[in-house]
Amino acid sequence: GLLPRLEKLYAAVNDWQSIASREFAVNHLLADVSDMIISWRQLELSTWAGLFNREWEQCQRAAASWWYVAYDTIMAIANHAAEVSDNDMKQTRDLLDVLTDFVQSSGLGEYAARLQMLRGFESHLAANAAESPSQKHLRIALANFNRFYGHFEDTVATQLSEGREKLEEEVKNVIQLASWKDRNIDVLRQSALSSHRKLLRLVRKFHNLLAQPVLPILNDGLRGHFHEPEREVVVGTASMEKGTAITPDRKSTRLN
Repeated sequence: GLLPRLEKLYAAVNDWQSIASREFAVNHLLADVSDMIISWRQLELSTWAGLFNREWEQCQRAAASWWYVAYDTIMAIANHAAEVSDNDMKQTRDLLDVLTDFVQSSGLGEYAARLQMLRGFESHLAANAAESPSQKHLRIALANFNRFYGHFEDTVATQLSEGREKLEEEVKNVIQLASWKDRNIDVLRQSALSSHRKLLRLVRKFHNLLAQPVLPILNDGLRGHFHEPEREVVVGTASMEKGTAITPDRKSTRLN
């Protein structure tokens, strides 16, 4: 990078300046270079807060990667019901077991995205309601499922927002506490490296916040709703894994 080379140039000129004649003094130029190095170091550290946005975007891409699996899982049952005019609620219950596990296994960062994905499939089924009346029970079940788990979205969003605000405040403190008064380039470099390590730990904390399981929030919400401390959310017996889909005969098949 350019910054390490500029620091080497500064060090070389500074060493030369210590033994050079006064008529070749370049103190004013060294001061300008030093100010530039400090400003670049400050700018570099200030951009670390943007890594939170990058972590968030990666989290949303991970959530979106489930779309094809969810589509195959939901639409396989919906299409089968439309073809045979089947109102067998067993398949709907099996699907809800799969979706329950899908939602409850989510991290805080993916929760809203996964629910929004399921709402999209609900809208798709609603748009086809006139052509496929046999899918009505499936659409209603999915709508109720989305409405139920949507009650927890605000709580999840609040926990994410509060956690992120605290970490962003720590990032600001790290940048403010970094040593910029010392004009020694080696000292500045060591200070920047120390700040890098602290900031990296904060980025990891944010990553862990996004990956924090949502299930405890769901359990707490249900306990508050039913006033039964011993009650817990029941995880579905089936599961939806990337690369697999639940077919109408309720067997798991590998997707191509």
